[in-house]
Amino acid sequence: MRITTVSYDRVAEMLPGVQTLEADLRDYDVLICAAGFEDRATHITECVRTSNASIATAIILDYNSNTEDNAGKRNELVSLVGAATGTVHIIDDQGTEFEFDKRLQSLLPPNARILFDVSACSGAYVLRVMRALFEHARSQPISVDIAYASAHDYKPSQEEAESLIKRFDEGDAAEGTTLGLDFDADETAHIIAPGDVRLEPVSESAVVICGFNADRVAASLDKIDTSFNIDKNHPDVRFISGHPPRSRDEWRYGVMNRINGLRPSQKASTLHYQETLRHLEAAYSATEPRSRLTVLPFGSKMQSIAVALFAEAHSDVRVQMLPPVSYGGAGYSHGVGETYLLPLGDFGRLSTTVRAINALCIEEDVDKRPRTTAVALTDPLGGAL
Repeated sequence: MRITTVSYDRVAEMLPGVQTLEADLRDYDVLICAAGFEDRATHITECVRTSNASIATAIILDYNSNTEDNAGKRNELVSLVGAATGTVHIIDDQGTEFEFDKRLQSLLPPNARILFDVSACSGAYVLRVMRALFEHARSQPISVDIAYASAHDYKPSQEEAESLIKRFDEGDAAEGTTLGLDFDADETAHIIAPGDVRLEPVSESAVVICGFNADRVAASLDKIDTSFNIDKNHPDVRFISGHPPRSRDEWRYGVMNRINGLRPSQKASTLHYQETLRHLEAAYSATEPRSRLTVLPFGSKMQSIAVALFAEAHSDVRVQMLPPVSYGGAGYSHGVGETYLLPLGDFGRLSTTVRAINALCIEEDVDKRPRTTAVALTDPLGGAL
């Protein structure tokens, strides 16, 4: 008999992979989607309608920014959702995190089967909804599938990006260190996951999941510790850079690193969330026990899913979002590319699975198992030993 620690690799084997979305969707009790301004904002709902899948209730996540850009697609989405479902609810992101969670949870029926379309969701919405669903699963069984439609063409183009970076390098860019997709950093940081609240002073550490706006990264790091923005790389700050799944988009990985100052970073897929989760777990293991780890998620939708699972696994981790003042609406992306499904399944079981990372368990060698045992031995993942 020996005591061992449940490794991330062991847990990773139990996590579902991203699949191609099939034409025939299953029936769901709830569809959650966002009223964004991109072409792909309505694609999953259109797939639901054409597949004749049954959806009882829809929850549309509304935005209070870029209202003019959102207006056209919002009306189209509401119309499509109304045609595909029985009941439609629209909620926004105003109020406290607790109030948002309660508004969303109040609309979920018992034992709900949920399709969460993240295609037009901001990173903040992905994290808020995931947090609310995990909390709901502590008292009500729910099953969740994630749907995601990629864009056919992302902005800026490679030529536009190279031109902007050249202007940054030459000091001729008035709009700051961003590729034009989002502008300025809001003054108010949103704490999506508060982590544990400690009265005594603690040292700080951070993991940045890079995006294309270095100004927001710098402003976010300032909210944690102003020393994190010194010219040389700080030992308590780690970076993860997303690598796109399509070969024709590979240039975006290099541009992302250049816009963020060519800092040493870990490479992770923007689609396969397990890679980002692995790097987050490595950062957590390397963090001093008395240090507070904050994640700054500026990456892709699926990388935000990884952050949500990471926050669920470790209650002491803080997730901080510093939103932009506005987005470059009409020029953000065009068309619809590949579509995917991530069947996360039973959220209560998923929570138990990710919370088992780093937990202690008792193992026995099969040939040394006693003939009788006073109690049945189980590990944190629920399997008998």
